[in-house]
Amino acid sequence: MVRKSQKCGVEVREIHAGDSKFADGVFKIHRESPVRRGRFFKAYNTPYEWFKRVYEDIPPNDILLGAYLHDEVVGVLRAVVGETFADIQTILGLMKHFDKAIMNALISGAVSVCSKRGIRYLAYMRMGDDDLSAFKRHNGFEKKLVPRYYVPLTILGKIVLKLGLHRFRFSFRGIREVISV
Repeated sequence: MVRKSQKCGVEVREIHAGDSKFADGVFKIHRESPVRRGRFFKAYNTPYEWFKRVYEDIPPNDILLGAYLHDEVVGVLRAVVGETFADIQTILGLMKHFDKAIMNALISGAVSVCSKRGIRYLAYMRMGDDDLSAFKRHNGFEKKLVPRYYVPLTILGKIVLKLGLHRFRFSFRGIREVISV
């Protein structure tokens, strides 16, 4: 699928903070459709100023990739970098260019950037039995159980932990898919 995206002319580039043309492209991607994967897309109504602020103030160690087709932004991937891993926070592409395997190209680009920086793992949350999980498995992600620790910061937090209520809402967050780079 990565070769297919290259044949279609998709080029993945690392983006640096302050690129307002890239922010315009990301805004266009978010405004393409109010529904994605059969659900309402929360970021559809986000104002342009938010995108401009967020994509101009990227921390220098985070990974920000753009997929371009004839100098038009058609995809975006943002990953937060830790000591030994990068966690994909955003990966989106224009739905009208779905046939050009934009997401595969972005993941390939993220793996390449991680290997250049010496980052051992690329993480992508939540693995189940849906189409997105099949896409992740097809791209080499594996399910890894990651321990999660809870530290109460308020009195309410102490009560929630004592009663064990934290397990009901956030139990799915301890599983991540990981690619070894």
